[in-house]
Amino acid sequence: MTLPVKHFHSNMQGAPQLSNDWGCMTALLDACLVTGFNTKAISGITRVGTVATASIAAGHLYEVGQVLAVSGADQAAYNGEVCVLSVTSTTFTYAVTGSPVTPATGASLSVKVAPLGWEIAFTGTNKRAYRSPNILSSRPYLRVDDGLDPVWTTAYAKYAKVTMAQGMTDNVGGLHGETRNHWDIAFLAKGVSRLYLTDSAFC
Repeated sequence: MTLPVKHFHSNMQGAPQLSNDWGCMTALLDACLVTGFNTKAISGITRVGTVATASIAAGHLYEVGQVLAVSGADQAAYNGEVCVLSVTSTTFTYAVTGSPVTPATGASLSVKVAPLGWEIAFTGTNKRAYRSPNILSSRPYLRVDDGLDPVWTTAYAKYAKVTMAQGMTDNVGGLHGETRNHWDIAFLAKGVSRLYLTDSAFC
């Protein structure tokens, strides 16, 4: 199933926030690229034709067009990454293929905002090297250093340093080991309650 571009913004329920703390940038990227966020328990899933309705008794703030990851159903057609078609305060709908039994069965149905599906190749304290698993891409490393710089003082703004590298080896969590060409991309500023909006395709 072809899904729309995944998008994330700071006002999404459960979204990681860019605060004025060391490590907040890597926490945000962990959630958006690798783990997902805002996990909810699903109380039941029913189907009419090719449209499934998932109920969340505790309520939710998922959005139309958002890509979610549903899991835990015994019927595989209900699981996987899905695009939200419509919402109420306690339900959302999405398309399914085939004719799985309704209602869905499963001991632990859940849903979360779907990440991009990247991996963490190397990690250190407030440092990451992210990489796409897509073998059709060149698979460069996205190296993020969100730690306290030794020369930083309280008179300076806080920044996360971002580099792209063709090759890397871990240096005991230090992430200094670019083995091939690398490019400094940006110093990303952080601040109190800084907003963000990202639109990202899997690449």
